[in-house]
Parts: sequence; structure tokens; C-alpha cells
Amino acid sequence: MIEYMDNFNPKLTALALVLNVEENLEDIFRKIASMSAHQLRARRCLILLSSPQELKREIIDDLEVFAHYDELSPLDDQEIIKLDQAIADNVAATGKSLLIKDITRSSFARADRYPKKSNNNSFISVPIILNQQIIGVINLSFPLDKKHFEPLDLEILQLFAQQAAQSLQIFHLQGILKSRFVTMAVTREIAEIQSEHSIAVHPYPPKLAKIVAKAFFKELTQAGFGTHQVIEIANEVLNLLQKTLNKHKNRLEGKD
Repeated sequence: MIEYMDNFNPKLTALALVLNVEENLEDIFRKIASMSAHQLRARRCLILLSSPQELKREIIDDLEVFAHYDELSPLDDQEIIKLDQAIADNVAATGKSLLIKDITRSSFARADRYPKKSNNNSFISVPIILNQQIIGVINLSFPLDKKHFEPLDLEILQLFAQQAAQSLQIFHLQGILKSRFVTMAVTREIAEIQSEHSIAVHPYPPKLAKIVAKAFFKELTQAGFGTHQVIEIANEVLNLLQKTLNKHKNRLEGKD
């Protein structure tokens, strides 16, 4: 077991690096699905989320397939996706992870309609939780090297679910950083000062910091970040803003 986890940790670290550099949420989640399947030696991994319009709100009843990895035929995929959604809805509603040794013998599927994969029809499903709210589910099925999944596999998949939640936070933050509310806040500050020279002399006025901090607090809390996370992120962004204003000051002084 220790050897298995030692092999897992570098891959989880690699995944964390991916989340820090990727900008496309779909690409990130495809990587999470692929790495989950490869690490846990499964044929299929499916990630379902609440609709994009509802990601900042409480979870809705219906989940949508957002990313997947599978080695199944298109026909099998169509048959299984209904089962994936049924199990995901159950996990999202209860908030409890599931480990099913044989899905064909469970209440979720009829054996005569479920594609058999060499008697290894095991299935695990865990919720994706962001700030104590369930916003999606990650499913893993058809183990390659054993008859059924084990509790350790469930625990590892929960780690991947945490990484999925982290990627959503990063995505929200990227959207905030790309938004125009900071520009608007700075514009209002410039209008009040009515002097570019004043900004050059005072590159980081307290009033500007308050405007930006308030704007970020509102945007970040609406995106689902907790109070401590808001403070940490706001401080970092204000530091970056100070560096930008310092560069602007140097350019102005160079023109004089």
C-alpha cells in the first residue's frame, strides 16, 4: 500500500501543476479524468457538474457530463452514461461516496442491459465539494487489474475530486482577474484625483486599495470563496497592483 501511494504522490503533484498553468476549464477536467483513470487503473472516468449557469449557486438536481476518459465503444458509452448520471444524482443528493463491487447486482442497473467487462463491473463515485457545497460528481468504473475497486481507491478518487474543486476555484479567479471591475475602480480613483502626476507621486494610495479590496471581496465571495481565502487573494492582488503602478510611475518619470 505504501508503494502504491508513493507512486501516486508525484502524479498528484503533476496534476496540481497543471491546474496552476491551464486556463481552459475543460482541458483541466479532461486531464483530471485521464489521470484518475490511469492512476487507479480504470477503463472509464466521468466528471459531471451542475450547469455552468449554476456553478456559483447551490447545486441543481440535474448534472451534466463535463469531461470524460474511456476505453469503451461508442455503443457501450451511450448505454453506460445513463447509469453514470443516475449514480451521480444519487451521490449529489446524499453527499456520500459510493463503492459498488458489481454494478450489475446493484439497484442502479439491470444486469441484462449493462455491458459486461470480464466480470469486473465495479464502480466508485465521489462528490466534488467546493466551500461545503456539492457542485459535481466524479465517477470511475471498470477496473483493469482486479475484480473490484477497494476502499483505498475510493480515498484516492476523493483526492482527485478535491483537485477538481480547486480547478474550479482557479477558473473563477481567472475570470475575476480578466473582468473589468478593477479597471473601473482605478478609473473612478483617477477621476477623483484628476491628476496623473498625483498617481505618479502616490503609486499606492490607501483609498485606491480600499476600492480594489471592496470590489474583490464582493466578486470573490460571489464566486464561492471563503473569508480567509478572500483576504489572502485580495492581499496578493493588491501587491500585484502596487507593482504595476510602480512600473507606471517609472515610465512617467522616464518621460520627464
